[in-house]
Order: sequence, then C-alpha cells, then structure tokens
Amino acid sequence: MSQEQWAQKLHFVYKFETVESFWCMFNNLEKPTALPVGTNFHLFKDGIQPAWEDPANQGSGRIYLALPLGDPRNPNPKLNMFYENTVLSLIGEQFEFSDHICGLVMQLRKGQLRMSLWLRKCGPEVQTRLIAEWRQILLSCEDPSFGVPVNYQPHETK
Repeated sequence: MSQEQWAQKLHFVYKFETVESFWCMFNNLEKPTALPVGTNFHLFKDGIQPAWEDPANQGSGRIYLALPLGDPRNPNPKLNMFYENTVLSLIGEQFEFSDHICGLVMQLRKGQLRMSLWLRKCGPEVQTRLIAEWRQILLSCEDPSFGVPVNYQPHETK
C-alpha cells in the first residue's frame, strides 16, 4: 500500500482542547476489547500525523508493547484499563518527558492489543525513562508480576 493510499484510510474523529471535550469524546468510544480485529486508534498532538514520515516523527521511534487478549469471547478487562490509564497519563502530561511524546497508537490484532508511544527524536536516556514511566502506569493496573516487555524501535527499521 502506498503512503497516499494509507493516508486515505485515516479518518479524523475528534479534536479536544478541554477536559470536558476530551471526556465527551472518550466516554462515547468503544472500549478497545469491544472493537473488531484490525482496528487502529491514533491519539496524536495537534499538527502531528500518525505517520513516521511526519517531520515530528522523523529520526525517532516508538516505545511499544503487545498485550495478550486472552479468550476472544471474553477478553481481559484490564486491557481497557491499560489503554485508559495510558491515555489519561498522556493528556495529563504525567510523563516527565511528555514533550517528547508525539502520540499513541492502539491496534487490535488477532490475539493481542498493541500499544505504542511515538516519540520525537531523543536520546537513549529519555527513551529508557519513558519506558520505565509507562511500565509504572501499567503496573498501577496490574499485579507486580507484570511481565510484558516494553521496547523501543526506531521508525527506520519498520
């Protein structure tokens, strides 16, 4: 698929500028585990496209994880909490280096929920700190044995 074909598949849903308008949108979205396989959600800062070709994403990468869905008929409800806590941490700028985060991509795939934080160009120390902070956000939803790896991948390797 060409870049142009991919861009045509993106559909702008909502722009929020206040807490009230965020909750108006967020409360009317389906929970990630209720969406059909193949669904992608993008939550990006204004003016940044969810494409690694966007200038804000150039020379950077993403922090990502893949969470198992469990039983497809009865997916793990904590996955919705992982997504919600990540979104709330992003819009509340709870990350120490939140200015380095361009956006969040959530993808529902067969057997897993994938999430990735897309970053501006930054060094390994910022990447490591963001990974640690995101793990803490996820651990707040889970028991201390949370064992899903959170990794960094440069966009150029895609």
